[in-house]
Amino acid sequence: MIKILINICFMFFIIPAIQTVHGKENNSDPKPVISIANKVFDAGKTLEGETAYNNFKICNRGNAPLNITKIKAACSCTTVSCDNKIIPAGECGNILMEVSTKGYTKAITQKATLYSNDPNTPKITIAIKTKIIPVVSAMPDRFFLNGLTGEKISRRIIIKTKKKEHLALSIKKITIPEKINCKLTSIKNKSEYALNVENLQKTAGTYKGRIILKTNYTERPYIIVPVFGRIMEALRAVPEKLDFGAVHIKSKKLINKNVFIRLNKDGKFKIKKIESPGSLFIAKYQPVKKGTGYKIDIIPQAANLKSGLNRTVIKIFTNYPEKKLIEVPVKIFVK
Repeated sequence: MIKILINICFMFFIIPAIQTVHGKENNSDPKPVISIANKVFDAGKTLEGETAYNNFKICNRGNAPLNITKIKAACSCTTVSCDNKIIPAGECGNILMEVSTKGYTKAITQKATLYSNDPNTPKITIAIKTKIIPVVSAMPDRFFLNGLTGEKISRRIIIKTKKKEHLALSIKKITIPEKINCKLTSIKNKSEYALNVENLQKTAGTYKGRIILKTNYTERPYIIVPVFGRIMEALRAVPEKLDFGAVHIKSKKLINKNVFIRLNKDGKFKIKKIESPGSLFIAKYQPVKKGTGYKIDIIPQAANLKSGLNRTVIKIFTNYPEKKLIEVPVKIFVK
């Protein structure tokens, strides 16, 4: 009986105690603990082309040497160096991170990842963020040449340098020379330029292109200025075309759509008549603003529509000298 009691005590008390002791010994195995107080450094403003940098303090809070096994930058513009890749327990080292801002003109955040033998944090990310100040800036940074046919449409932008070195600026290329005329003028002792652009397109339509300027700065050898043109008729239809989509011919009432005829400059006009070839649609108009605008109701005529796609062009005749005929393409698909 006594032997049985001894065996029971051994199983329930002695063995768990041994396991507990062994567990404590395992938990107290030496290991490094990586620590970086400030993982993201704000470099503030940096002039384009200069380098934003920071020394990150990296400490080993563990009780075994910390080994930095690998450092990987997220961008080729970033370099990272370590003064000591093996940091003894309780000591600190430095990680120098440098970010080249060449080619950047806005706020950026560049990162790098450190890999180590810390079992709980095998990798940790550090970063530098900075707002890039362009060495050359254009205000505004693009041209919008919007206006009416027959009008003079021109815009101007000012180009300034942030450097003490004089800016030498010239026009290298205009991608749409048939659409625009450009003139570049120094207005402030080679530190400020004016770029004037004038529309050459006589007819209604849109276009886009670029003006490429060459500089004497290695940080920014070229400045690209986008150009967008939108030339409209003084008297025009809105929308310029109508699509009724797909309809069922058995519908008791087909949906009507509207077209507005607007005069976008001083003067007045009248609609003389409207023609709808093929009698697919009826067009009824009424003045919205006397002499400067009309609303036209386009009404499908179910009896004259055939199955499938139906197309026609609504012809609007006016007394306006510059635009006596306005044509509005219309289509409807009948199921």
